[in-house]
Amino acid sequence: MADPWFKVHQSSFKEAFGMVMSAVETRSKIDILSHVLLSTENGVLTLRATDLDLQIDTECEAFDAAADIAVALPAERLRALVASLPETGEVSFGQGRFADQVAVSCGATRISMPCLPGADFPTIVTSHADHWFMVDGPELASAIARTEFGLNNKEHRIYLTGFCLRDEEVDGKPILTVIATDGLSFGRVRCRRVEQPHMPAIGPNYRHVIVPRKGAEAIRKLFDASRKDCRLSATDATLTAASGGTTIVTKLVDAVYPIYDAVIPRLDGLVAECATADLVASVKRVGVVADNRDTDAIRFIVERDRIRLELVGTNGGIGADAIPCQSSAETRFIVGMNGHQLIRLLDSVSTDRVRMHLTDGATGVVFIPDGKEDETYVLAPMRWRNAPGMDAEDAAA
Repeated sequence: MADPWFKVHQSSFKEAFGMVMSAVETRSKIDILSHVLLSTENGVLTLRATDLDLQIDTECEAFDAAADIAVALPAERLRALVASLPETGEVSFGQGRFADQVAVSCGATRISMPCLPGADFPTIVTSHADHWFMVDGPELASAIARTEFGLNNKEHRIYLTGFCLRDEEVDGKPILTVIATDGLSFGRVRCRRVEQPHMPAIGPNYRHVIVPRKGAEAIRKLFDASRKDCRLSATDATLTAASGGTTIVTKLVDAVYPIYDAVIPRLDGLVAECATADLVASVKRVGVVADNRDTDAIRFIVERDRIRLELVGTNGGIGADAIPCQSSAETRFIVGMNGHQLIRLLDSVSTDRVRMHLTDGATGVVFIPDGKEDETYVLAPMRWRNAPGMDAEDAAA
């Protein structure tokens, strides 16, 4: 076998490979998009993958690099091979048996797999324009994860299929705000541990970008494990995230995000506070009689010291439960909510207790985790179904 081009430790290569796999397009008709580009320059190995909307580059420590090379290898085959190699192994890459093959070896293993020219690998061209700013990586990653439940999964309102990242000032301090909504569910988390953010002026409303779900998930994955050197740079077409030796470029949703403040009701109505775990468990209990998770609503009856939950399924099943709460209710307050969406919302609440702000039966319910005023979640009301005699039972309760 000819001398290898370079060698890497299996564990470090596997970690880098796992990072770029998020951008591999395995179902594309463009063959090279199902490949990962491996290139060396001045002894540094860089892996790159792209689906033309998302591009991920990450560096991996290499040694014994003989020359600068660039070659694209099939991602799925390479992933299967790397996963099967011992963690302590030393992996070598070099010329394969034929001119259009690459040899991958580790110990007694010798694999010669087809490749494509590195020069043919596509690149998302971007300009950072000196607009880099530092962010707290885990804080932003958490904000993305906590608002994800509100994303719109339908294509007819493309501007709601991504996360809105907005720069603003709150109490005179710069804030990076993450928002997601489908018009019925809404999540907003403010990130305060950030340098002066700089988002482009897209539309007349405010400075922001709309990041597609796939790009946001890749950034979340990168920043979730990064404790320092987490940076963002935005143009009107792309958002670039960098940490350590990894750079992510994602194209943006070409749209203007709506003025979402109108979705958040005023917090001057009834307030009810309860244990988050109690609310989650109660919704799940009465939810067992739901026949259609999209149309069967739970009726919430808020009283001074308890919340009663009732659900009547499409086929007549009835579920009822009650949990303790502390509220400002003088008389009972009734509102209907979708149990499935409420569970998804409550999954974003990390505190033991959650506060509900209720205005009326036709206005969205605001949820604020106890002690987390920078997190705001809203769920639209929903018409519930009554069973015969249920109103009479409520009056007697």
